Amino acid sequence: MRFLGLQPNAHACNCNSFLSCLLMNGDIQKAFIVLFFMRKKENVTEHMYSLMLKAVAEVKGCDSALRMFRELEREPNYKSSFDVVLYNTAISLCGRINNVYETERIWRVMKGDGQIGTEITYSLLVSIFVRCGRSELALDAYDEIVNNKI
Repeated sequence: MRFLGLQPNAHACNCNSFLSCLLMNGDIQKAFIVLFFMRKKENVTEHMYSLMLKAVAEVKGCDSALRMFRELEREPNYKSSFDVVLYNTAISLCGRINNVYETERIWRVMKGDGQIGTEITYSLLVSIFVRCGRSELALDAYDEIVNNKI
């Protein structure tokens, strides 16, 4: 973690573990209570949001999870801490339902926020764009891979 420059917060790490346990046991309501508590304390991690988006997608579907993601995007306090993993989660959800328009929007927003994709990001993008018949976007994503030396 030190090598990557990550500064783990013990309280947030414990809450991530607690949240994971609640979600594994299917208790999404209590997981939301933990999330709201952490938001109130301004101690939310992107990992918490990723966990919650995946859980919402499982319980209520990908469209609901993507609505939750868009709501998070509208909150400047939280959006400023979005990382590439959270964007990957949202892009992955788009791919599950072949929502090419939302995939492209999230990719553009991610780049606009100064985030550089990972191998996972570009693998998701290329797969979704090709599957949805948007080869030009797949080639744009591939060009980005080359330009970013990924």
